[in-house]
Amino acid sequence: MRLTRRGIALPTAMLTRAVLLVMLPEVTSTRFIVGSNMGWTSNVNYTVWARDKHFYVGDLLDLVHDRNQMNVLEVNKTDYEACNSDHPVHDWSTRTGRDVVPLNSDHPILGVVPS
Repeated sequence: MRLTRRGIALPTAMLTRAVLLVMLPEVTSTRFIVGSNMGWTSNVNYTVWARDKHFYVGDLLDLVHDRNQMNVLEVNKTDYEACNSDHPVHDWSTRTGRDVVPLNSDHPILGVVPS
């Protein structure tokens, strides 16, 4: 039996690691359908929709919309305030009518809803 520096048998150390990995809490993400049953459209108050929700890094935003009339663009703060989508930071559109935006960091995601 091979020993480590501290005198613990290697198979025992490996077993301990395996048990610790199994005991780690499960990390899950939440998938939010933006606008609930109304989807991503111009007649939803998204401030009200988001009011009781808690978003975390790793969560997903599902944007369901009419693929012929809408797209999903992330814009910077200046363009958001001007309601300008000419220079998006990121185009999340897949042209399917169901786009997913992963929350990969803790910065605000700003989007413009066409009117």
